[in-house]
Amino acid sequence: MNNRTTSDHPLILDGAMGTELLRMGIDIPLPLWSAIANETHSDIVYKIHQKYIKAGADILTTNSFRTTPYAYQKAGFSKNDAFMKSKNNLKKAVSLAKKAVLGNELIAGSIAPIDECYSPELFPGETQFKYSIEPILNWFQESDVDIILFETMGNAQEISYAVELTKNCDVPIWLSLILEDESYLLDGTPLNEVLENLTTGNVEVLLFNCNTIQVAMKAIQTLKQHWDRSWGVYPNLGFTNPEPDGRIERIISDEKWKFHVQEILREKPDVIGACCGSTPEHIKIINEIIHS
Repeated sequence: MNNRTTSDHPLILDGAMGTELLRMGIDIPLPLWSAIANETHSDIVYKIHQKYIKAGADILTTNSFRTTPYAYQKAGFSKNDAFMKSKNNLKKAVSLAKKAVLGNELIAGSIAPIDECYSPELFPGETQFKYSIEPILNWFQESDVDIILFETMGNAQEISYAVELTKNCDVPIWLSLILEDESYLLDGTPLNEVLENLTTGNVEVLLFNCNTIQVAMKAIQTLKQHWDRSWGVYPNLGFTNPEPDGRIERIISDEKWKFHVQEILREKPDVIGACCGSTPEHIKIINEIIHS
C-alpha cells in the first residue's frame, strides 16, 4: 500500500463532506451535489478538510464526488462548457485539499459513479463512462494526487470499465464498493464474483463505503476470504442508507460508533474511516481508539 510514512496502525480516512455541508445549511442540489460547494463555498470546504486533519485523518478525500463532465451536462451545460467546468472544479477540489494538509497526509482524488450512487441501473454505459472518466484520470495525475479513489461503486460493469481504464495509471488505484447486503453488490452481482474478478486487476486497496455498519461488518468476512491485498472500510453512520440527496435522518450514537470501530479494528483493516453522516468528531474517535 502506498504511503509516505511508515505506520503500525491503519491509515485513517477522513469523513463525510456532503452531509457536513448539509448540516451547515448549505444548498448542494443534485446532480452536482457537494461539487458545487467548491465554487460557492470554497472556504467552508477548506475548513472541513482542516477539521478532519486536526481530528487525525491520514488521508483527505478531494471534494470531487460529482465533478464530472457527465454531471455538468445533466445540470444543463453544453458539452464544451461541461468539460471545462468539470476540469476547473476538480482542480479547485484538489487545491483545497492540498491547502489543508499539515504534514505527510495523503490526498485521494475521489471519483463517484457517473450517475446516481444508489441507482446502479442508471449506469449509462461505456461511452459515457470513458468520456467522463478518462479526462478526470488525466487531471488527477496532472494535479499530483497520491491516490485515485473510485468510491461508492455499485455496478459491476462500471467497475470493470474503471479497472480497465486505469491499468496504465501511474497513481495507485483504490476501489470502494457499496453493497445491497453482505453477499451482493448494489446491482445484485454476487460479492464473491466481484472480488474474484478484481484479483487480476491493479486495485491496490479494496474498501467498502456508505454501507451501514452492520452490512459492512458481515461483508468483511467475505472480503477476507477472496482478497489478499490491503483493504478497508468507511461505513455510513446512519441506521439506514442515505437518501438519494445524501441526507440521513438518524445516525448512531457516539457510544455505538466507538463499539463498532473497535469491532472493525479487531479485523485488522489497512484503512478505516467514515462516510455519510460522519463528522470530524467521528474521525477523532477512531484516532483516539487507535492510539489509546
